[in-house]
Amino acid sequence: MVNISVGNGQGITQAIASNLGLSSADCKKINLSTWTKVMTLVDQNNQQNKAEGKDSIFTGGNNVNNINNKASWKTDFQVKPNQQLNFDEGIWSKIKELLTGKPQEVKKDEPTQQNTPKPEVSSPSVSAPEAAKPVAVTTKVETPAPAQPVPSAQQVEETGEAQLLQKGKEMAETFKAMPNLDDGNLINEDVELQITDDNWRALAGKKDKTDAEKQQLDTQYKTNIKTLGKAYTTYIDKTYGNGDGVLSQDEYTKFEETMKPEILKDDPEAAQLPSNAFKHLDLNKDGSIDHEEISSYLHAIDFGTEEGKSNGLNGKISAYDFMSNSIALGKSEKNMIDQKLAYTYNALFGKKPVE
Repeated sequence: MVNISVGNGQGITQAIASNLGLSSADCKKINLSTWTKVMTLVDQNNQQNKAEGKDSIFTGGNNVNNINNKASWKTDFQVKPNQQLNFDEGIWSKIKELLTGKPQEVKKDEPTQQNTPKPEVSSPSVSAPEAAKPVAVTTKVETPAPAQPVPSAQQVEETGEAQLLQKGKEMAETFKAMPNLDDGNLINEDVELQITDDNWRALAGKKDKTDAEKQQLDTQYKTNIKTLGKAYTTYIDKTYGNGDGVLSQDEYTKFEETMKPEILKDDPEAAQLPSNAFKHLDLNKDGSIDHEEISSYLHAIDFGTEEGKSNGLNGKISAYDFMSNSIALGKSEKNMIDQKLAYTYNALFGKKPVE
């Protein structure tokens, strides 16, 4: 357990920063996505403390999930001066690494693998590339059960434009509901996008699969992910574009602006996110994005996050997977998302990105 002291008038982030020796100037250099990850860990620690009967980090009944709802604030919303905040050592180490860049210490009693077994998928076109395979996990990622899962992609396979348009609209609504920055909850853990179904996952988790079963998994997954990619592209093109089947940078940007959380709409840093994302997604460098490139991105989201923290390929996209990959997609520089896109573009369509 790590105890940090709270100075007079400090809030949670200020107390964390000062205990790490960060100045105001240092804090201003830390981008929004990093603070988002920090507060996610604070929330995790808060819930863990409550589950173990320990004091909540927040006083007055306040909760990080309602931090932006001022109507819920109590008179003692700020932590009390000289209060000691109790952090789990593993969580505090991750917070320290995020804010200072110093390597975190992995405790011997911390798990190094996800409890949820990764489905076995032997086909090389479905399994993740070496660079993007899940590594030793240091952040627990739970895959929540969906409240109302999006219908399976099989339902729109070989269907017409109207069905694709409706499916794409449902996907956009699902993705838009995943971040919850405006309410301070950071992600909606009960929202996810189904690529396959439980029957596929059960077969994927089976040991000693036959060649026919492996082929079945591979074919079904590819069919579904391609259908979803086509549906999503159709919706964006018909709603925000000219209906020519591909997305120009202006059309893609117009769509992404509607997906942006309200809290980010006036953020100068966030203004560049659609442009950066477009450059990563335009894999053949023809100045537009097509359904093959969108399908490749959806596949890339499924088999892991930027840091390799995921349950692996499991036929569904959680809010955590979506948010983490969105952060990578919004970066101006090359990163792990480019390696993953190169892999999925080849796995699904036999194509290589143009450098």
